[in-house]
Amino acid sequence: MNGKPIPILPETPRVADLRARVRAAMEREAVDWKGPARIDERYVSEPLAVRKARAIACKLSLLPTDLWTGQLFAGSMTLEEPRLHYERSFPDYVTDEERQAAAAHGLSIRSVFGHIVPDYAALLSKGLTGIRAEAKAQMPLAENETERAFLDSVTVALDAVIDYAARLADHCEAEAESLAAQALDEQRAEELHRMAANLRQAPAGPALTFWQALQAVWLLHLVFHSTMNGNAMGRLDQYVWPILQPDLEAERLDLAPAAEHVDSYSLKNNERAHTKEEQRPESRPEKDEQKQPNRHANSTHNRSNDKSNA
Repeated sequence: MNGKPIPILPETPRVADLRARVRAAMEREAVDWKGPARIDERYVSEPLAVRKARAIACKLSLLPTDLWTGQLFAGSMTLEEPRLHYERSFPDYVTDEERQAAAAHGLSIRSVFGHIVPDYAALLSKGLTGIRAEAKAQMPLAENETERAFLDSVTVALDAVIDYAARLADHCEAEAESLAAQALDEQRAEELHRMAANLRQAPAGPALTFWQALQAVWLLHLVFHSTMNGNAMGRLDQYVWPILQPDLEAERLDLAPAAEHVDSYSLKNNERAHTKEEQRPESRPEKDEQKQPNRHANSTHNRSNDKSNA
């Protein structure tokens, strides 16, 4: 920012409203959505990696497109109303023989990796279509069936994410047209049109604006967590700064709307949270008795009644 001090900006009415509603939603425990138990049997003869990608595609094809009212970002793991949580359910994609072989090593389809930071810089600079093209270009170089199956699985999974983004864009357009038809909230209708345009540009293509960059990162984070891969976001400030900095310096974007985008983006991460009794002010121990809380303690992903951990 050319050495200029960064001002502390007040919370906008939109952000104050979203924050209040997210906190209210945290008081209500979400109900887990029950998705399909298994991928379509016509895919069972495909390699394991491709079947996992089919399961991802199946799950994403059924994720909701509902928006939290007033949000600037589309895609949710947990809805506001009804309070449904879509993160955990995932279709089975293995054979009985594969299941038994994995169990002998203490593994299952829920034995997944997490806390890995994906290459979000590549996502923002290339888009999913660019990454997909790279996978396609590698196909003639594949040396065995395992490598070919991996590259096929990349294509299936990326196409599923692109299709999901397109469904979200369609929903934003439909909401905008509904508002326009009723001559209601022209500002929100315009926002929804821009949200749809953002989703059609990124993550399929490179992010051209700060708003598109945040939308693309959020959508991929949602996809990872909804398909059994609890990856981290990493240093968001570092990989979105090359997109934000030129806009700020050229005064194409002011700090105020940029800050509102960051606030709205940050609140997306709390939509799935659930306040437990021990986290309420009246239940907290005295300051000298406090222990460092587990950073996942308030996530619906780790509720005490999670039967998957029983």
